[in-house]
Amino acid sequence: MDATEKNFDIVERILEILAEKKCTVRQSEDILRYVGSEVRERSTVQSAKREDGHQGWSM
Repeated sequence: MDATEKNFDIVERILEILAEKKCTVRQSEDILRYVGSEVRERSTVQSAKREDGHQGWSM
């Protein structure tokens, strides 16, 4: 993940939702794993090499 303000804002919102719903660590991990699979299933974003050589995503 790139260390951008947008990404950190998204992370913070996700963590707030998980805390608000009183999710355990295990539940949170399962939810995030499921979300990751749904993103890959629904996404039209293609994987691409970034300028720094790391694997990343481009739109």
